[in-house]
Amino acid sequence: MTGLYTLPIGKGKAFGTNMPTWLNALVGGWDVGELMIWESGSPFTVSSGFATGPGTGATYADYTGSRNAGGITTSPLGPGVYYFTPAQIADFAEPAAGTYGTSGRKTFRGPQFFNVDSSLVKRFQLKDRKTLTFRAEAYNLFNNVDFANPSVTLSGSKVAFGRISSVVNNPRIMQLTLRLDF
Repeated sequence: MTGLYTLPIGKGKAFGTNMPTWLNALVGGWDVGELMIWESGSPFTVSSGFATGPGTGATYADYTGSRNAGGITTSPLGPGVYYFTPAQIADFAEPAAGTYGTSGRKTFRGPQFFNVDSSLVKRFQLKDRKTLTFRAEAYNLFNNVDFANPSVTLSGSKVAFGRISSVVNNPRIMQLTLRLDF
């Protein structure tokens, strides 16, 4: 979702119609912009890490729990952020020899993604063909941590399984710009 709104303050607007020119130059004509992204998590596959099927590639893990499993949590398995609780991890197992595993392809969804970018813009008229534009921007305005998908290969360490080791968004970044147009 995106939006741009010019604040109704200044000459010819709902508020401050009769304000002096110098005050109108400071408080009138500001634009506020916003870009919001809110997505469900991306799908991922849990691999057994073993070639238990008739081929040579790693097969899916066996899984006996709910497909709606997962959420950001800390765990007694080790330091860090995990997507599965220890009880949910216990629902995963190596498939029997000659089988492909029951967890399936892309049947789990990772952490959701939420981000808001915002801007505040004011254009100052200097002369007939010269303007100065001030712009304040904030990326990831609420400093939300957006986690990547977890490590999901069962054959590795139980401490590493389900652990999230990266993020998919930057921390809050703010910047100010001045631009002279002539």
